[in-house]
Amino acid sequence: MKNSSFHSANPYTQISFGSRLTNLLAVALLSLLLPNLASAQILCQPQLVWHDEFNTPGNLTQWKVYEGDGCNEGSGCGFGNSELQLYRALNAVVADTTLSLNTKYETVVNPVNNKTYKYTSAKLMTKLTGSDSLQTFLFGRIEARIKLSSAGGAWPGFWMLPDGGGWPNTGEIDIMEAKHKNPTDVNGTIHYAYPAGVHQQSGSKFLSGIDLSADYHVYAVEWSPYKIDWYVDNNLYVSQTPETTVGGAWPFDASKMYIILNVAVGGPNTPYTGKIAPTPADYPTSMKVDYVRVYKGIYNYAVYGKNAVYPNETYQDYRIDSITGATYNWTVPSGASIIAGQGTNVITVNWGSTEGNVTVNVTTPGCSQKTFSRKVIMKKPLVADKLFDDFETTRIATYGPLTGTLQQAVANPLPGRVNTSTLVGKYTRNAASQYDNIYFGNMSVTNAMDYVQGKKKLLIDVYTTAPIGSEVDIQLENTSLSSVNAFPSGRHSKYVAYTTRQNSWETLEFNYTQTIANSGVDIFSIDKICLLPEPGKYTGNVYYFDNVRTIQQPSAKWTVIASDTLENYDGVSKVAFDPTFTSGAYTAQVTNPAIGGNNTSAKVARYIRKDTTAYDVLFFNTNNTIVSASPFKNQVYQLQMDIYTSAPAGTPVSVNLQNNALAQLAYPSGRNSVYQSVTTKQNQWETLTFFYSSAPNGASNLAIDQLVILFSPNKPVAQTYYIDNIRIGKKVTYASSATYENYDSTHLFTYMQSDGAYVPNITNPAPNTVNSSAKAAKYTRNTAVPYDVLLFSSTSIKDGEQFKQSARMFAMDVYTSAPVGTILSWQLESSAKSTPSNYPTGRHSNFQGKVTQTNAWHTVYFYLESIPDPSTYDNEVDRIDFLFAANTANGDVYYIDNLRALNGSTSADTTVTTPPTTDLPSPWQHQDIGAVAAEGSATYSNNVFTVKASGADIWNAADEFHFVYRTLTGDGQIIAKVDTLGNTNASAKACVMIRETLDAGAKEVNTLVKAVSGTAISYRSATGGTTTSVNTSGAPPKWLKLVRTGDAFSSYRSDDGASWTLISTKTVAMTSQVYIGMGVTSHNDGVLTTARFSNVSVSGNLSGTAVLPATISSFIANDNAAAFKAYPNPAKDVLSVQWPEAAGSLVIYDINGREVYNQKTRPDQHSAVINLAGWQSGLYILSIRSSDGVRNFKFMKQ
Repeated sequence: MKNSSFHSANPYTQISFGSRLTNLLAVALLSLLLPNLASAQILCQPQLVWHDEFNTPGNLTQWKVYEGDGCNEGSGCGFGNSELQLYRALNAVVADTTLSLNTKYETVVNPVNNKTYKYTSAKLMTKLTGSDSLQTFLFGRIEARIKLSSAGGAWPGFWMLPDGGGWPNTGEIDIMEAKHKNPTDVNGTIHYAYPAGVHQQSGSKFLSGIDLSADYHVYAVEWSPYKIDWYVDNNLYVSQTPETTVGGAWPFDASKMYIILNVAVGGPNTPYTGKIAPTPADYPTSMKVDYVRVYKGIYNYAVYGKNAVYPNETYQDYRIDSITGATYNWTVPSGASIIAGQGTNVITVNWGSTEGNVTVNVTTPGCSQKTFSRKVIMKKPLVADKLFDDFETTRIATYGPLTGTLQQAVANPLPGRVNTSTLVGKYTRNAASQYDNIYFGNMSVTNAMDYVQGKKKLLIDVYTTAPIGSEVDIQLENTSLSSVNAFPSGRHSKYVAYTTRQNSWETLEFNYTQTIANSGVDIFSIDKICLLPEPGKYTGNVYYFDNVRTIQQPSAKWTVIASDTLENYDGVSKVAFDPTFTSGAYTAQVTNPAIGGNNTSAKVARYIRKDTTAYDVLFFNTNNTIVSASPFKNQVYQLQMDIYTSAPAGTPVSVNLQNNALAQLAYPSGRNSVYQSVTTKQNQWETLTFFYSSAPNGASNLAIDQLVILFSPNKPVAQTYYIDNIRIGKKVTYASSATYENYDSTHLFTYMQSDGAYVPNITNPAPNTVNSSAKAAKYTRNTAVPYDVLLFSSTSIKDGEQFKQSARMFAMDVYTSAPVGTILSWQLESSAKSTPSNYPTGRHSNFQGKVTQTNAWHTVYFYLESIPDPSTYDNEVDRIDFLFAANTANGDVYYIDNLRALNGSTSADTTVTTPPTTDLPSPWQHQDIGAVAAEGSATYSNNVFTVKASGADIWNAADEFHFVYRTLTGDGQIIAKVDTLGNTNASAKACVMIRETLDAGAKEVNTLVKAVSGTAISYRSATGGTTTSVNTSGAPPKWLKLVRTGDAFSSYRSDDGASWTLISTKTVAMTSQVYIGMGVTSHNDGVLTTARFSNVSVSGNLSGTAVLPATISSFIANDNAAAFKAYPNPAKDVLSVQWPEAAGSLVIYDINGREVYNQKTRPDQHSAVINLAGWQSGLYILSIRSSDGVRNFKFMKQ
């Protein structure tokens, strides 16, 4: 019998019906009326868009009835779960207004493949009526009223899969699944991939406390673009978002899915049902379905747009789907500004440096206001690396082969904010090609791991006719392999971007998704980048593109500050040659064939490669010299060796770290990680540094006992190699910095619970030089718990990223009866996210160390092992989870003490992430001007100056403020964006200023913006006089510019940093040397206001180091006026420069922001030739300075 209402406490209708007939009529009425509701009402009155009430006996026209055993499916027989049932149409029956999925114990033969089965059941998928095509849905409330089956081994499900396959990358939503006889709980789960192709799942269990097979219950999800909620009888029991999944993976904002109803039968190899045999006596059983319904409502809407941006990133669109009759009011975080679209369903945002929510309040007639938000975080800024093609002055990249049509240097279809170029590239996709592609050459990919690890990224400006959300892929390839072999040969790794605009310019940033298995490509042999627009589709869309470029982490150069020699053949021999599996002829301590240069050793080793072996190997036992592979994988440590060989330059050499015993089994067993290098010299000594390449992961990071060298792998050739000084190069060394718990005086960890027996503050069992403390803690492991846990709470670790990056390290002193090699884990967690049953959700990071002595105090150092949940952020960590000998049953005793952090010491030139400086970069200085009542301050972090100031004013006779400054001689200019200014008074001011001295009342000119409203040029033309001003409109955030040309000062304001409005030009006679910088006054003396300045640039005859923008977008924002030229690029000996109007000067900075060239120009001069002889090779920025602004060009010196 039908339920008397749609479901208990139904939020979609307040009507209750007293009979089945009345109920059915109501459903029919709603199905007619609700689809015609005005979309303005959708936010307060959900709309029934699809349903099946199973009212007509035998009618399954809305369902595709599956028949088979999965053997013809991609997952294989048993559907990848070792299921035991054969699905048959006979087992799905509609009768008495109910769908029954009947599961039986009976012997049948699959007529397709003659396989015999003892169980039969039913599986249904939604389809379009009158068609074999699947009926799919994207967002909404999907619910069904179900009475579960009951039998040992039964596995009833109500779930969704995407049409077109691609699992797990494309996702799966399990609305409800249960198991076995008399089930009292159900699971709600999502399945997805992170990284691509690697299955992950997140979900939870609903514990009902009753037999769910005894009666009907309503199971539902409310599926939104960035959130899924699970309900049982309208009780919410779990939610999933991109913040709760592993790595933030979330395919559920794009994958249209069809609904599945089925009952499987699990067997001895089925994980979900516990790998136990089913119970034949419990069958037959049936899952009964009263109805299935799909609603459209508030859950179909969300704020779309980037959820991670760089500081000061500009022109980012955020939108919500349009709703008829709605009004929109948007808000953004402090420091960000809405530059277009307020009041519409799409806004454009210029970001500051503060993360937070982009929120829109939507009001529709007859409905209450609804609020939608998108959380946006700040990414670590990357700096400009190399420009490959702007289709005007820089033409490094080459193109081809390609399947579509390429036109180079065509007119920009829409010059504007993101791309002001005159000329761009145009690529028309071949509509007949499913995997249309175009190859980019000369892209200088020297090490593919830089892109895999995010140290470098490719950016391209794109304007396309393709719909919003279109996928664009790139692959790093070796075309000597990929051009002649089918996928995956030659394809090293894949990167993805998605369009967010149509017929408008945007910058696509390509993010790593997967390393392609079995590609046969080493990390140094990438010769081209393959771009695939809309892979898998047949479209003829057009893609205009421009400014093909790379960005990179700052200071990516490898610098060794310490070395640990493993073998030098002159007295140090920490590793041991292993002849057991070595292929060639190894001889230690032979005479150095060429003493001098890079190697002055008397003795070295000689290795003669065997010419009949493709993978010739030289083995060393590490003898515990390599505790963990983790620091080698993240390149904090790198293996190095000196080498002299007759092999030609360009010969590859690789090193494997592995476990000897496990490596005797089939690959990849035992093989932990691979590192690669390549020779650059022949018959000369050189040092090879080995770069991390791949991780077969056939052994734990802490199980390394063998180092294997492969010379010229996969090439059977006889070659002689001399090797010496095998060593570990370290760019970080560690020293103790912070103690969390020492059981004497420091107690920053609070004990919560444990599986074993924890006793703090007991007498040290055996003091020694490692640990002479009076007190320690004792922990006895519980033999009955495989994953024994000792749990503490603490808010002392809020910089977990520093430990991930190896800038810091955890350590503790240990005295234990456990054997050498026992693994200990130190895990950071979020109590708000993690529960015992939802691993890996909420687990920020896992660090592991191992016991190196038994029954003696020693220090265990913890190395990064894994990042179970990358979406758990540093500030969410509040729990520390220790595991002793996980997945064992031993009862060893551990005394622990001095739980602490070590700080990494590193050279300035390193990739290790360190906290941002709060000091001003040289030569910037700061001080209060005038008799302020409260002392001001200034700091610098992430390319933003933060200035706190009091003061009466910088107006009329008052001259009290805080000044951040440097010296300028002669002509010059300053540009800065005032991101925020605290409203201590409506006339609080932030400005860019040039002044004659640092004394109060000095001559000065400034371009200012007020806290509430108003921009102006203000100037004091006589020392001790009052200021005069010219006032215009405007409020923060605002771009300000001040240009000095002789005694003329021109003041400008701008909303975007590209289009400038002249406020006025005034004459003030000043000395040649002046002070240039930013000033702030609170206009409320004694009260501090705060202003933040970003995008600060100064030019002219300056002392010290200039501050340059952090991202490449800043460099190219106004590069591309055709009349401005700098060529050739790259340049070898000279650089020719042309410009159309009068320019004040030509200034060149190196990539570190240091000014290396400054030439003033004549008013009638429009070209120059700059001599580059003697300059270091590398990247430079040329700035052409004129009264109309600055033109920046990037060029390479060969």
